Amino acid sequence: MSLKMKFLARFLSKIIIMSSGKHLLADWEVFCPIGPSLAFHVGACIGRFLYVHGGRVDRNSIEASNKLHCLNFDTMIWNEVRVPGSPALSHHACVTIDDRYLLLIGECKWLYPSSEGFPSDAGLSSHTATLLNNGKVLVLGREGPLRMQPDDKKHAATESRSGHTTNFIGPRLYVLGGRNDELLEVHSGYRSGSPDNEKAAESFKRIIRRLKPMDKMPGGRRHHIALESSGAILIHGGETFDGRSKIGKPVGDMFIMTDKPSINFYKIGESKIGRSGHICCVTKDENILIHGGFGHKIIHGDTRWLDFRTRSRVQNVIELSPLSKALQRRIECKQVEKLKDQILSCNM
Repeated sequence: MSLKMKFLARFLSKIIIMSSGKHLLADWEVFCPIGPSLAFHVGACIGRFLYVHGGRVDRNSIEASNKLHCLNFDTMIWNEVRVPGSPALSHHACVTIDDRYLLLIGECKWLYPSSEGFPSDAGLSSHTATLLNNGKVLVLGREGPLRMQPDDKKHAATESRSGHTTNFIGPRLYVLGGRNDELLEVHSGYRSGSPDNEKAAESFKRIIRRLKPMDKMPGGRRHHIALESSGAILIHGGETFDGRSKIGKPVGDMFIMTDKPSINFYKIGESKIGRSGHICCVTKDENILIHGGFGHKIIHGDTRWLDFRTRSRVQNVIELSPLSKALQRRIECKQVEKLKDQILSCNM
């Protein structure tokens, strides 16, 4: 075998762990390249569908969308679900209960459940809504005027957060971001009503075994995504307060946070996919997806899945449909052909 072919074989054998520019232990790969371009929307995986609602369609406009879209995992086709009365919302939150949205309730009607204790003249924006194991929904933080809050709480960490995330590890609730300081806030006495995502937890464990904990916590950020599992939380993207996000380019930072034996952050690296205002969902077979978001001065419409490079390619293929597998094969073939050209040009 010639030296040129040896180089080619060596590089092709490692194609499954390569990414554009950097070798990360996990990164976002294309799952569905086209879809509704949205940011600051909500979404959830229900059955074999990804549903997304509302959001911003233009970065220079404050108008919110009232549309509901769904991606069929079997056909890999997006469709608009037309239901009269859909509210135009952005920077809102949703939870799923019994395979249904809390806000987007079935039977082709939009229902507005009554509630008590919330001021009629106050709104919510850039807050979080978290399903608890007792069926209740915990709402944290809000953006805008603080007229609904007592004066002595105006500077409290929880009440002043917006664009943050809330996630559980066991009995502890972790509030991440939403301020330029105090990245992390911890509450006890609650338990999650969402699945444990055991498959993701195992993948996170494999990653942190190959990384060293950070010397200090990451800087503050907002409008990132965070995914909980039984033992760790994955964090991606968002807008930082250190100047890196001023030019309309959200960061691609990826971290894993653990809380045993103590709280530690592990930096996976900086993904080539920098987003803010995107959504993160977990499919029925526990594969992790993100959709949309703002990045590189545009609003995106692609859907991506988290490729864990710490496990074999056979384990790593998302078992959703022949069409999605064919799409992934096309992506890999393009990567291989590009790499071939680079290697051959270097050895000419």
